[in-house]
Amino acid sequence: NKIVDTLDHSVKVLKETLRNDPTLCSQDVEIEVVGRTKEIYSLWHKMEMKHDRNLDHIADLVALRVILTPGDSIVKATQSADSGVWLCYHVLGLVQHLPNFTPMPTKVKDYISFPKPNGYQS
Repeated sequence: NKIVDTLDHSVKVLKETLRNDPTLCSQDVEIEVVGRTKEIYSLWHKMEMKHDRNLDHIADLVALRVILTPGDSIVKATQSADSGVWLCYHVLGLVQHLPNFTPMPTKVKDYISFPKPNGYQS
């Protein structure tokens, strides 16, 4: 499947990029990269809501998630939730500059500085 192959390749490239980044290497942080494809029901629902049944018009068939877990030294050094915000933006910048990746500025939602009402921050 071309979509799954592309997702697997993207996860591999992103992991390598993050693993080799000097800024991230200097931080006490655990990094996890997870890829996923959009579920069939979610695709159908999105196409129904947009009244557009062309799968080529769905921008988020796949997604990459980077989870940063601060190590003990970071947790002890600061009690502020804002301490990791700059690191999240750093990772976002790395993601947006991956080879063959074109950011979609109108599609990016900033849940780093503006978490969802339920507290979800990304």
